[in-house]
Amino acid sequence: MTTPMWSGMLPDPRHRCLIPLTAFAEPAGARGGMTRTWVSVAGEPIFAWAGIWRNTEAWGPVYGGVMTQSNEAVAPFSPSMPVLLRPDDYEQWLHCGIDGVTRFVFRTYPAKRLSVVATRERWLRRIAAAPTALS
Repeated sequence: MTTPMWSGMLPDPRHRCLIPLTAFAEPAGARGGMTRTWVSVAGEPIFAWAGIWRNTEAWGPVYGGVMTQSNEAVAPFSPSMPVLLRPDDYEQWLHCGIDGVTRFVFRTYPAKRLSVVATRERWLRRIAAAPTALS
């Protein structure tokens, strides 16, 4: 369900958080010509992704978003998608036990509630190399 870095923390509600989003992006198209497709929750200007966090010695506070299997709206772009939460899910996500976490991770967010907008924006933009100092 999770990587070793996070697995010991997921059962502990103290390590859960909400990641606010207006949309998330997925790549679409053929390699070398992929474009950005935006996915949002229809009618919701902001929504939440189920998150986890912890403090680390090396990096300080780090955050991760919990992923699940894609629904039929996102599946054409990716096999996985964020665990999206409805407003009435927030308190439960933040306080439930591991059985509740499992239910969130394995439920399918309704595809009909999502808005998928394809763009012509390149998925990866080439960033020009930083100028080098003159000798």
